[in-house]
Amino acid sequence: MIQTERKEEFRIANWVLRGLLLVMPFIAVYASKGMTLLLGVGACAVLLDPSARKAVVKGSLRWPVLTFAPLLLYALATAPWAVNSAYTVLMTARVLGVLAAALILWRTIDALDESMLRNLQRYALVGGLLLLCLVGAELSTDLAFMSWLKNLERAPGKNDYVTYINSGVSLLALFSPQIALITHERLGKVTALSFLLVAALILHLGYASTPVLGFVLAIALILAVILFEGRALKLFGIAAIVGVLAMPFAFENYLVRRGGLQGLEHSIGWSSLHRLHIWSFALERWHEKPLIGWGLDASRDVPGGRTPVPGFVGVEYMPLHPHNGALQSWLELGFVGTLAFVFVLWRLARGVAGQTNHKAMMAGAALMGGYAAQGMLSFGLWQNWWLASLALGALMMLLMRGPKATVSDALAEWQVEDFGKSRRLTVNGSSHETPYSKGVIEQIVARKGALRAVKYLTLNRSRIAYVKPLSEWLTRQGGVGLRILEVGCEAGHITEYLNAQSFVGEIFAYDVDKAFVDVVELKRYDLKLGKVARIDHLTSEQTLDLPYPDASFDVIIVLAVVEHLPFENRHRHVDAIWRKLKPGGIIAFLDTPNRWYPFETHSVGIPLIARLSPEPAFLYARVMGRLKGVSFAEFMRPGTGWRNASYSECLPKGRMVVAEDISREAGYGFPFFLRHTAGRWRKGLKLIFWGPLAWTCTRLGIPFEFFAPNLQLVFRKGTDYEGA
Repeated sequence: MIQTERKEEFRIANWVLRGLLLVMPFIAVYASKGMTLLLGVGACAVLLDPSARKAVVKGSLRWPVLTFAPLLLYALATAPWAVNSAYTVLMTARVLGVLAAALILWRTIDALDESMLRNLQRYALVGGLLLLCLVGAELSTDLAFMSWLKNLERAPGKNDYVTYINSGVSLLALFSPQIALITHERLGKVTALSFLLVAALILHLGYASTPVLGFVLAIALILAVILFEGRALKLFGIAAIVGVLAMPFAFENYLVRRGGLQGLEHSIGWSSLHRLHIWSFALERWHEKPLIGWGLDASRDVPGGRTPVPGFVGVEYMPLHPHNGALQSWLELGFVGTLAFVFVLWRLARGVAGQTNHKAMMAGAALMGGYAAQGMLSFGLWQNWWLASLALGALMMLLMRGPKATVSDALAEWQVEDFGKSRRLTVNGSSHETPYSKGVIEQIVARKGALRAVKYLTLNRSRIAYVKPLSEWLTRQGGVGLRILEVGCEAGHITEYLNAQSFVGEIFAYDVDKAFVDVVELKRYDLKLGKVARIDHLTSEQTLDLPYPDASFDVIIVLAVVEHLPFENRHRHVDAIWRKLKPGGIIAFLDTPNRWYPFETHSVGIPLIARLSPEPAFLYARVMGRLKGVSFAEFMRPGTGWRNASYSECLPKGRMVVAEDISREAGYGFPFFLRHTAGRWRKGLKLIFWGPLAWTCTRLGIPFEFFAPNLQLVFRKGTDYEGA
């Protein structure tokens, strides 16, 4: 009943969005300048739906205002000194109109439920196939229908003739990777790959190389997301920002080293040479107003732009725009406006990287790749039809995201029912069976919240996967009655697992979190964990002198702990752990984020932050918007894991102790890294990208863990402290 009412509420919006997706291919191929009109009409038509109007009004403006306001305000401020002030104001208004239309459609799609989104995915798929067929048909018939439609026989030359299809080819390159992702979702891998191959073939038939570059970059970014998820997009965003900021200086350095552009006509094509002349002219004009620029979209009117290029027929120095987004930003907006522009780029990259749905993140990555190549090398930054096309691409990313979650832990309704042998936790109508007692469940809910408590109701298989190779290796070694120390027992999943292993004699465990220690104590009695001898709650200071005899444990397991130890005296905590291990004993440091890996994955999630000192790291994280409402004191408190940990920090420092690295022998190293990957595609890509590095490490005798995202280290202790 609720579903039916919701469909009735968004009935007009649904029909408008379907029509937009089906009409878009024809506009893209035969009237690309109409993409702006299509976006605007779609937004206005959607507002005829009362439910859509309500969704638009209720939506927060904080993100779009923070993202685009600095750039638009500065663009408007350039009007007084722009070459054509009225035109600059008009262009700013047009860009604002495109953003407003995109926001209306964004809010509407964001309010739809899953069945509506899946229905729109079908229409997007049909629209993508239409675009593929239309562009393919025109290119394979030498623009037969377009020639008749636009009377292209009167075109003065071959180049003018073929440019009519370039916009359609560019939009095919922009949208086809996204359509392939929808195809994969609806029709499977084979169909998606076939779609991509056909799209690649059609793009190869085109008359421009930039769309092909955008298509390749989009696919590369999708693969990067498969491998590294949002971290790849953040790194790409940083690279794009560096490229934009460095562009005029890098190109100027190129011109200085070459002594100009003389002599290039014999080594590159005339189109590329013309492009270099345009960039050189833009660079000269930028030097006249490096700080404030000439004004938004003033490139077409800068002095000397209509002057013919020597050696070319009918070719000007500045045909509308520089065909280089970075140089156009510097030329028109100067240093101040370019800072606002790269701020927009970073906010967009970070927004895509923050998508919780993996397919949506890949769709956004494809859009970023297409824009980076085509937007920066072909089209003007402010061309309205191009901005409208990017907005429609962003809406297709939203179709992949799924319905937005709105329930928080604070609002979640939950209850526990006891059925004798099992219990049931119901959260917002969703039920979850568990063998744990009501007391355990209530303590977990109190510690983690009702929504997050669900994953603690059964054995955490992903956490156990880190210990399983060590367990199997110890079993093969014939271990019996071993004394185990578990450092950081958390909710007791590893404790439960170890209790069931044949090589285990006694288990000792401790944690600095009192709530988790209480949970494990309850589990100890409820589940009759007979091998658990002792569970301790220790403060951070107490972990410097553990309450166990020295050299008393055969095996010590340290899972996701070292990165949380106080950085200043971390070696003392690690020494204290090693001191409790017997000579010949085994110690395992597992699932420990590697500081030398460029992507910080454990805490704030910003590339390279783990290598910075506290003050720059805090400023870096604040600038990237990752520490809202967090003070420097909170950022630096013991237990925060943003510094990660290194290989050397897992070794004892207090006195000389011989430690043999047996990680690979115990089942870790590259085989574990490859095995611990979900999906054959991601596993295959990891093998391709990481395999050569792993082979090199093996040949050189270097631990693979030096380069892996997480450290999985197993050591055998050779010499005791007292014997050193």
